[in-house]
Amino acid sequence: MLNETRGQKFYFKCAESEDLANYTEGGYHPIHLGDVIPRSAEHSKARYRIIYKLGHNRHSTMWLGICLEDTAHYVVLDVGISRLRNRDNELEIIASASSSSTQDQGCQNILKILDQFKITGPNGCHTTTGRLGYVHGAISHKAFFLKMRKTKPDQFKSLRARMAAPDCRPVLMAGVASEPHRHPKYACAPAHPLDALPSFFIDVGVEDVCILLSCFADAFQTRANGAGRFSDSGNMCMPPDMIIFQKPCSPASDIWALGCTLYYMITGSLIAVPGSTAQEQLKSTVDNLGPLPIDWWNASPTKPYELSSSDDLQVSSSITWQKLQEHYLEIRVDRSAGTQSPQQDADDLVQLIRSMLSYDPETRPTIRDCLNHPWFACIV
Repeated sequence: MLNETRGQKFYFKCAESEDLANYTEGGYHPIHLGDVIPRSAEHSKARYRIIYKLGHNRHSTMWLGICLEDTAHYVVLDVGISRLRNRDNELEIIASASSSSTQDQGCQNILKILDQFKITGPNGCHTTTGRLGYVHGAISHKAFFLKMRKTKPDQFKSLRARMAAPDCRPVLMAGVASEPHRHPKYACAPAHPLDALPSFFIDVGVEDVCILLSCFADAFQTRANGAGRFSDSGNMCMPPDMIIFQKPCSPASDIWALGCTLYYMITGSLIAVPGSTAQEQLKSTVDNLGPLPIDWWNASPTKPYELSSSDDLQVSSSITWQKLQEHYLEIRVDRSAGTQSPQQDADDLVQLIRSMLSYDPETRPTIRDCLNHPWFACIV
């Protein structure tokens, strides 16, 4: 595949790689498998050898590392771009969540930082964190990790031995003069341990794992009235009311994002793609959830569909909810979870997520409403 951007041409065939044009001043730090970071442990708790690439987003690349001082100790290394201005906000949020005074507010489900240091390279100075995490979950900006409460003996040695070799392809430059020292010698696709060896976790129950939030690079403190700020960058799952009426972030928009995440976790499909433009998200949303209220369609500066296609969009919406039900029934029957019938569980789930993805923010449930919903009650 030929990727031409910023005046340079990158020949690259490895799927799922980050945008190589961001290996420039202020951008990503070039990393290769086998690298040891930091080179000196003077400003960190340990040194780590890079084993696998786990993912990337516009703020950083994420890698699985093994501690050289303790080879049974694995961490997720998050290497930020050097121009990242709000990394301090992220670290402050995580540090606050680790304080003893907030442990009763669900902060145990925020990934803890074990180590923090800076790497200086050809593209600048990069803040790097070492976080305890076992499986990286590529959900909405790589923001979730799956942590096992207890690990099996030699668990990671077995997993590493069975995972396929990393998909690495050389980066070849063509066209205008480039600065090869700013780029990695090869690009590496993320490794997905769960996909590589599903049988490895076959005897792991729901009670054995917990989901951790890990990325707060786009986070900000809300005002006293609970409202946030409007952003049209598309870096979050944006409900239509935010896009059309430029409403700020709010608890209702968080519920929308959570509903999108739950739908993705169960079906593997996205209602809208985080990172795409606001208008692209709006079009994808109506393609999946059906037509907008007519006054919203009239208010939208860019029309996401023709009114004549409203009936077709209603059909698409029905398919969306049927897909959710079918996928959940497959999971539910396999796990035999809960005490209700599988069909009742599936009906409850569809009703819950449909309410979370209501176009009208006033009708979306609160987070407490969600936790008190019959579907959550049946799986707890």
